[in-house]
Amino acid sequence: MNRRFEAARAAAGAVMALLASGATAAQERAEMLAASDIIFVGTVLHQGTASFYGVPVSENTIIVRVDEVIDQPSKVTIMAGDTVTVQVLDPSPLRSGVQATFYTQAWMFGEGVAVREVGHELVVQAAGGAQGQDAQTIRQQRQDAQLRARIAAADMGMVGRVVSVGASTLSQFQPTGPVTEHDPGWQEAVIEVETGIKGVADAQRVVVRFPTSMDVQWFNAPRFTTGQEGVFICTRDQISGVEFAMLAGNQVAAYTALAAEDVLGRDQAARVTALAQ
Repeated sequence: MNRRFEAARAAAGAVMALLASGATAAQERAEMLAASDIIFVGTVLHQGTASFYGVPVSENTIIVRVDEVIDQPSKVTIMAGDTVTVQVLDPSPLRSGVQATFYTQAWMFGEGVAVREVGHELVVQAAGGAQGQDAQTIRQQRQDAQLRARIAAADMGMVGRVVSVGASTLSQFQPTGPVTEHDPGWQEAVIEVETGIKGVADAQRVVVRFPTSMDVQWFNAPRFTTGQEGVFICTRDQISGVEFAMLAGNQVAAYTALAAEDVLGRDQAARVTALAQ
């Protein structure tokens, strides 16, 4: 009996250790995702050198061939097949031929790209394209982390429908100044809330102020049309200079949604709701 008990306890201990290890790995990945701006899968080519002139070379600089780009900012363009210099935290596990997912921050630009490592995960080669699936998982986790942060910073999230679009009511709060080169050309959309996700009740109507100008400053901002449906992530208007709007003769809070990621399809409602928890 004692032997069986000891065996069962050992097995339970092993399972708990495995679960703890998985939780730790997930937490570490979340921290690396949050701290990184360039993430890619790559194969180490050389140690103690750099891929272009001007990068300070040390035993911690390695040259990596990019196998797959998972995420990068718009100002950076690296592609599969490019070579990148990585300043790593510890070069010992990153010998020539080793493949890893690198979580990095931009460092230097010149005839190439150099990055600083936040962390890495060694790739375990397996049949059936397991690494490709893992890269997709990391990409999805990255996108979810960014969207979660966006929701957390917002004042309001909702599933709804645009019931009207019209001229802004700014002039009722402040005199209209001269039109400038970067004038946003504000309009206001009234959105009827179908389901409140954050900071708003169902069936409420919300005023979202948006620019109509195609100036570079406003080019990527979402535009609204009557009948448009979707998920809207909004913040109180701190851009126009007036935090209020008029709706049906009443003064109400005015909101903005100025990034493409602030307006999503209705099919993203469940995802946004889960990330808002």
